[in-house]
Amino acid sequence: MNGVKTRVEDFLYPYARVFYEFFLFSFLGLVFETLFVFLVHGEWTVRGTLGYGLPIIHIYGLGMLGVIYLGGRFKERHVLFFTVSVLIMTLVELAGSYLEEALLGYFSWNYGYLPFDFQGRICLPVSLAWG
Repeated sequence: MNGVKTRVEDFLYPYARVFYEFFLFSFLGLVFETLFVFLVHGEWTVRGTLGYGLPIIHIYGLGMLGVIYLGGRFKERHVLFFTVSVLIMTLVELAGSYLEEALLGYFSWNYGYLPFDFQGRICLPVSLAWG
């Protein structure tokens, strides 16, 4: 309508944007992880498709929403932004492992072979990589 936003558009736009960002970052996480495993281990395996029949890894989407909306206020202060990003992504991964284990009886990753891990759920090298 003449380029004028209605109240409905004002209300729905932020939610549609968050929904879009969640799926975008979840899909990019799947692409990243699939390529990473291929380059490091030489195995071509699609790493995601968590239920829903969608090619996504939801931890990436949830974590990036946290980084954007909680950590974004620190984007001009690079060291603080890095630190907050590491903390947000690590907490999302830790909470996700507990939730997945509670719902499914297992969690789909294990960092027990890496140094400085906590129950195989999180580890320092991966946490730093999240930053």
